[in-house]
Amino acid sequence: MNQDDICLRLNRREISQYRAWGETLDVSFFEHNRRYFNGRHRFGFCIGDIFVLNDVSMRPFDIHVRNEFIPIDIRALVEAEKLRVGDEKRQAGFEDRPKDIYYLESDFILSCEELPEFNESNLSKDPDGNKFFVSHRWNAPSHPDPDRTQLALLKEHARKHTGSYYWVDYSCLPQPRLTSDTKLFDKTLPKLTSIQSDTSTIVIMDELYGERLWCYVEHYIGVLFSQTNFGGKNRRGMHYLGSMTFEERRLAEDVQSLREPEWDKLLVTKATDIPFIKLNYRFLTNIVKFQLLDRFAELYNSLPGIEIYSPVNYLQTVFGLSYSESLERIRAVYRLFGWQAANLYEKNSLVTTAALLARSEELDAFPIDDLRFSKYLFHSEEKVAYLAMLVAVIRQANRFQKKIKQLRTLYAKLVIMSLFR
Repeated sequence: MNQDDICLRLNRREISQYRAWGETLDVSFFEHNRRYFNGRHRFGFCIGDIFVLNDVSMRPFDIHVRNEFIPIDIRALVEAEKLRVGDEKRQAGFEDRPKDIYYLESDFILSCEELPEFNESNLSKDPDGNKFFVSHRWNAPSHPDPDRTQLALLKEHARKHTGSYYWVDYSCLPQPRLTSDTKLFDKTLPKLTSIQSDTSTIVIMDELYGERLWCYVEHYIGVLFSQTNFGGKNRRGMHYLGSMTFEERRLAEDVQSLREPEWDKLLVTKATDIPFIKLNYRFLTNIVKFQLLDRFAELYNSLPGIEIYSPVNYLQTVFGLSYSESLERIRAVYRLFGWQAANLYEKNSLVTTAALLARSEELDAFPIDDLRFSKYLFHSEEKVAYLAMLVAVIRQANRFQKKIKQLRTLYAKLVIMSLFR
């Protein structure tokens, strides 16, 4: 058989079939489950706040779907979100490849008796190699490390990472409160997030670290970069030095759910820094939403025959989702299999999760009638009709044999898709 043998009609109108140029259509799902393409089914699922009642009539491979779903026009929303993200990037001053950045070399750190002040002659400008962004709390107004505790920890780290480079604010920037030379400081400050995106992050933790706004956000951004391949780069590492608290685990969960910091509870020396910090936070979390979109698109594109009925595979409609709520639901599924939070951002992570869920008894506790999708994911008549067809096949087949492997995997994929809402 080929794609022309499969016909899906919606409200007596044939849906045009589509196949990307040069791709070979996989119709094995339809061939293997042909015996279930039979009968008439009436069922509904929610799309946003709308309950869509579907009447699906199947005769191999002629499928008719009838419903009264009215699609929404989300083009204006998508375009507005694109412009907003681009504007946020410009306002945040984010650079994909920051230049004119000074670093301490590991051997120089090992030779120091105290954390050094800024001095260009002791620094390496835009070096190649392994780099670390050091997030630490200043323990005194004029010097971050008067008792040299932080330096001792950095030395211990540098011994294990010879040939590496470290960005420490006190040493790599002339501090305005300590010098009249503010040009480099003013030029570099807007690049802090850009610098951190190009490095792994070291957190020198103490009991007051998490109370400071700059520390909290640097930690947040470090965890974010460690969980994603932001900008096409490999995931960066997180290195914790000093006394440990529950902060590491709690913050990782906050980042995983894109939960916004409680800005009014965090301490900052200069209140004028807050707008800049918020701009960087919002821009970066919006970029992470694109990463989650990639994971969702992989799951969506893994549905059988999607290339027939959906000419738009990249689901830009996720702009309207409530990410924190959706990610809480996804993380609950992850906990079933003991997965780490960072795994969510890895390639095909949701497809793999669906395969695990398909073999789990937990799937039996999620009835078809409880599928609730975001209206931004299924905004077209064609996608709703296609989804109705898949659910009809699952329901028909499971009347006879609940443990059919292919159909349980398909059902698990639909369940995970429904968690994004």
